Amino acid sequence: MTTTTIEQQVSTPVVVAGVDTHQRTHHAVVLTQTGARLADKEFEVSRTGYAALLDWVASHGLIAKIGVESTGSYGAGLTIHLLAAGIEVIEVNRPDKTLRARHGKSDVIDAESAARSVLNGTATARPDRRPEPVWSKRSE
Repeated sequence: MTTTTIEQQVSTPVVVAGVDTHQRTHHAVVLTQTGARLADKEFEVSRTGYAALLDWVASHGLIAKIGVESTGSYGAGLTIHLLAAGIEVIEVNRPDKTLRARHGKSDVIDAESAARSVLNGTATARPDRRPEPVWSKRSE
């Protein structure tokens, strides 16, 4: 009698996230590599909020990249946090007017657009250096 061992391989999904940034809150969306939307959530703009956002995205899989709007202003603190954690950050532009005209304007739509622009390769810019947030004293 021969015994066959069946090994189950569990693969961790790879995800991409997008973040719509604001002065007091950031809204994030997580997508699979095939573009399926997994979840969205809002986070406060603070060190605690940045850590929570990163943990939340990581809870969905291995992070390939995170697209962040306004890496030099509202997204600067988050960008600094992500870069320090070794995450690849891609700077994304706000959605164009035609997308907004077709789909409307919301934090979820903007965050998903950021993630999709990273996923499809239309956003490729990386912050040159660690940005210095203008409002850094307020985010501590």
